[in-house]
Amino acid sequence: FFYKMDLLLPSNVFKCACLLLLLFVAIKVYEFLVRPWLVRRKYLKYENVSMCRKFYPLLGDVAVISQEEQANKSKMFYYAETALARPDIDIYVTQFGPLSLFEVCSPRAYDQIENLVPTKIDRHDHKGFPMGNLAYGGFALIQSHANWNERRKFAMKTLGINYASQYIPLMIETVDDWAKNVKLNETIDLSCEL
Repeated sequence: FFYKMDLLLPSNVFKCACLLLLLFVAIKVYEFLVRPWLVRRKYLKYENVSMCRKFYPLLGDVAVISQEEQANKSKMFYYAETALARPDIDIYVTQFGPLSLFEVCSPRAYDQIENLVPTKIDRHDHKGFPMGNLAYGGFALIQSHANWNERRKFAMKTLGINYASQYIPLMIETVDDWAKNVKLNETIDLSCEL
């Protein structure tokens, strides 16, 4: 029964631990380097898909956003720059570490994706991801089912101009209260104010 008791010897335990560590490192290298590079290589072949100018291992688009901020540009300046330079883009693939996000950039692409939801494409609950833990079962994360479309229509109504316009006086009052404390010709960092 215990014919392999020599596995528990200290030298063998160390070897097993090293192998497990090596396996863990190999999985993380694949997750953070190889898979994002393969996604990039696959989608750069399409003329209507755009991505970051250069592949940045581990950081992805965060590196470009950081460079833009250091150049005193908006966080999303390169998105606008890409959109103006390439108006034929349908999908923009954003990479953040191991995650690849597919951002719809044209009405044509939106219509095609809308036709595939929920029969071919559907959301998942993001369980284990920060958003999934924060809003588990939330409207934006639940699978499509019978009342999902009704909930979507209700949510879109609340974002509509007619519903939101009832808050205009409150917004004006809030901005007026804030503006009372602003001194003339003073530079304000609005990112701190918000």
